[in-house]
Amino acid sequence: MKLSLRAQTAAVQASERELRRVNEELHNTLCQSLGGLTFLVQVLIRRAQGGKPVDLAQLEKLGETVRYATEETHGLRRKLQPLQSRDGGLAAALEDLAKQAARHLPCAFHPDESLPATDAATALALFRIAEEAVANAVAHAQATSLTISLTHRDGRLAMAVTDDGSGLVSTPSHGVRGFDLMRARACAIGAALTIQAGAEGGITVRCVLEKSAP
Repeated sequence: MKLSLRAQTAAVQASERELRRVNEELHNTLCQSLGGLTFLVQVLIRRAQGGKPVDLAQLEKLGETVRYATEETHGLRRKLQPLQSRDGGLAAALEDLAKQAARHLPCAFHPDESLPATDAATALALFRIAEEAVANAVAHAQATSLTISLTHRDGRLAMAVTDDGSGLVSTPSHGVRGFDLMRARACAIGAALTIQAGAEGGITVRCVLEKSAP
């Protein structure tokens, strides 16, 4: 399928936003931790050069800073490569996404017990669509609960994100561009994407692969 110009533009803009977000996270977390680590090491070096004993409390602080920086590095790796950094493939990545969303509002993940294997590109596209839908619900839709599902029925693999928020939203920073990006990702893997308003509010973003592995 050929992407529309608007969808292509949305994909490029989303990539740029993601790069800016990663840059900000690196600056606000890992870079600051490494800066603190450098400072502590310099303090210990100066004490050693002055013939003073190494302070145990500073060593403990050094160890805590190293552990924290390591956790931040693993966290960034999971965000950049959500499928390669954990076992269990797409289902495990979506379950982790639900746990992250649950820090902001109740979020449940409902996978079928038997799911087909998917290639890496397809799995990543489905995950990014879910990630975008969750981010929209948390940040813009005034939702109070979320549900993520992954099902395999009649040879079709379907991923859906449902919220109980204010319905379809369109903001200058997200809105239409976010939906365009989801459509672009779905189009790239030959999937059908629908965004449907609920009868009592909220929306369901559903992505369906018409022909999936049995």
